[in-house]
Amino acid sequence: MPFAPESAVTNSARPGALGWLLIALRGTAFIIITMLGLGLHLLVRGLEMLVPGKRPLLTPFIAQGVCWLTFAAIGFHWRVVGRPDRQASALVANHVSWIDVLAINSNDRVCFVAKGEVAGWALIGWLARATGTVFVSRNRTRVFAHMKRVAQRIAQGRKIAFFPEPALSDGARVLPFRTSLFGAVVQAGGVSVQPVTLVYHAPAGEGADYYSWGGKLPFLPNLLKVLATPKQGRIDVVFHDSLPVTADVERKVLAHACEERVRSGLQGAGSPSL
Repeated sequence: MPFAPESAVTNSARPGALGWLLIALRGTAFIIITMLGLGLHLLVRGLEMLVPGKRPLLTPFIAQGVCWLTFAAIGFHWRVVGRPDRQASALVANHVSWIDVLAINSNDRVCFVAKGEVAGWALIGWLARATGTVFVSRNRTRVFAHMKRVAQRIAQGRKIAFFPEPALSDGARVLPFRTSLFGAVVQAGGVSVQPVTLVYHAPAGEGADYYSWGGKLPFLPNLLKVLATPKQGRIDVVFHDSLPVTADVERKVLAHACEERVRSGLQGAGSPSL
């Protein structure tokens, strides 16, 4: 989950009998879908590596299907506003939870960009590495090499997705975007970037930050809380019009324009509660 979880939102309530039943049922479905999908993904990716150019042809569809099935198995409802731009080379969105990846990849076939630490996270890092996530570092001595890798991925015809906020938010606001990864988009040249707003609507009676998660907090309790929720809330995935990236555009200007689009989607949705 790209760029840096600082949120301190959590929920310490223990699941009741119904909650543990839902954890067992949804958790089993989650594991089965993930493991079968990952096995198929690795098998097909091995075959794709034999194709000249090594560009993934089928695995993006497998990842999209796995995310869609996982999303449905957890019991989420979602609404799509607008549509993915298949011609765009990059997608940027606000960052609230690990659920963001499922929401985006269920509706668009993308290659995520994540901070380097994610590679070492239990479960999440393993899945991210297996599905081709590009890991980048904030280390100034290595950042340019990593930006080049991202630009190369775009040049290979892959659509990248990243979360430019410096930390996960509470879902009710958009934090100022970091601009570094926009430099890779500009470096790729002749492309376009599509802003996306993720609007979380909490279950009835819960706070607006119900689904937000900070990666410095344990992942398992947050996952169990989500699985144990009897009636899930809803996520609106708002696809804005793409912005062309011209040769003379500055990355800070591009980042600000995308930030404003994403923020407008959150403000236009009103209070993020169900």
